[in-house]
Order: sequence, then C-alpha cells, then structure tokens
Amino acid sequence: MYRKRKPAIERQLRESGKRAPSMPRRDMYQELLSYAGPFILVGVATPLYQLIDQITFNRTMRNIGLSDISESMLSVIIVYGHKLVIIPVTLAIGLAMALLPSITHAFTQNNHQEYQNYISKAFQIVMLLILPASVGLSLLSDQAYGTLYEPEEVVYAGSILAVYAPVSLFFALFTVSASMLQGVNKQNFTLISLGIGLLVKIILNVPLITVLQAEGAVIATGIGVLTAATLNIVKLYKETKFELKPLFKKSLLIIILTTIMAIIVVMTNWLLGLPFSDGTRLQYSIQLFVL
Repeated sequence: MYRKRKPAIERQLRESGKRAPSMPRRDMYQELLSYAGPFILVGVATPLYQLIDQITFNRTMRNIGLSDISESMLSVIIVYGHKLVIIPVTLAIGLAMALLPSITHAFTQNNHQEYQNYISKAFQIVMLLILPASVGLSLLSDQAYGTLYEPEEVVYAGSILAVYAPVSLFFALFTVSASMLQGVNKQNFTLISLGIGLLVKIILNVPLITVLQAEGAVIATGIGVLTAATLNIVKLYKETKFELKPLFKKSLLIIILTTIMAIIVVMTNWLLGLPFSDGTRLQYSIQLFVL
C-alpha cells in the first residue's frame, strides 16, 4: 500500500512547498518501544505466571511426595483448566476494550466526564460477564471438566478448576485496567504492577503448593494477579477520578443476583444428589445441562 501510494504522497509534498518533518531514527525507535513494550508485556502476563508454575510446580510436588500426579495436575492448571477459565475472560475483555478508543479520544480532548463514564462502564462490563461465569464454573467445576475432558480426572481436576475459576475475574480486571492506563498515557505503570504481581507469585508459589498442593499454585496466581489489578485500578483512579458510585451500585446488584444464582444451583445440586461419583461423560453432560 505504501509503495503504491508513495508517488502521490511525494507529489502532494512537492506541491505543498513544505519539507516533511524529520525525526531521528533513534528517537523513533525509543518512542515505538515505550508504547509497544508495555503493551506486549501485558499481553504475555498470563504465560509469565504459568512459566513460574512450570519451573517450580513439579519440583515442589516431588518434595511433598506427590510426583506421580504432579504432571497431570500441572496440565490442568496451565492447559485444560485454563482453557475453560479464559473463555469468559476473552469475551469480557473484548467487549470492555471496545470502549478504549472512546476513552483515549475523550482523554486527549480533555473531556473528563466522558472518559470517566467510559472507564466505569468498562469495569461494569467485566463484572457483569465474569462474576456470574466464574461463580457458575466454580460450582459446576466437576461437571464442566467431566463433560469436556477425561471424567476419571475429575477427582482432582474438579477441585483445581473450582479454585481457578474466580481467578478469571482478576485476570480480566488486570488486562482491562492495564489497557486503559495505556489509553491515558500511563502505560509504563503497567510494567511496575505486572512486576509486583509476578514477584508476589514467586514468593507465595512454593509455600502455598507445599501446604495446599495444586490449589496452592492457583491461589498464588490469584493473589499475584489481584495485587497487580488493584495497583492498576488505584493508579487509574488517581489519574482519571472515574465514577465509582455507579460502578459500586451496579457491582452490588450483580453480586446479589450472582449469589441468588449460586444458592439455586447449590440447592438443585443437593436435591438431585449431584454430582455422581465416578460419572461418565454423558452423566456429567446431563448434570451440566440440568444445573
């Protein structure tokens, strides 16, 4: 496209009688990296947390005498369970990030009320989609895993997925808040929050795995991501003073409705005597459909 349009661009430049503004190549690269670097690192945040598990999980599980199932549990954390957890996260991020161009435009135009409202709505979208999905997946972890993967692995994979599901909310909040910080030209702070989150994960991972086994690795990830997301949100609020009252009101309503949903699921589960022990994939699929 550039080669095709280059003659027309050069002709317009000659006719305008002005020289194109020059910028040293070194400055161009520095500016490019200052924007692209944080963006890329935020995009690989999840693999970085998983990398810590890959380095420390099997060795720690071997030290506590669970080396025979450590590989299977690790695969649940970084592959199979993660695939289920990331589905609502991807959907929520996609919808929330649709507001990012509007946030950036309003910020550059210095329209405080508009970008404050957009930021609040982006967080509301995350809460609306992720909270019910994460609670539902946590309550139906056995059925979801048994339906999509190997039913015989539910005995240990279900509990891991039940703990992992709520972490999806933290991942979504971190990604959305980091992107909005980039939209208001505070992208460098995302490197600080990401680094602190990874440091928390590194510090807590081995002790929690030692005490809680595979669930400990998931909890360490959740605490690390929650720490990074909290730092991002606090920084974003200091920079933009986005609207908190509508966010709290809508979030409270979502929490109440999610709680009602959870109570109904738990009661139905108890009345039907679910889940069945040693169920087949068909049984788990029927349970998941009913609940």
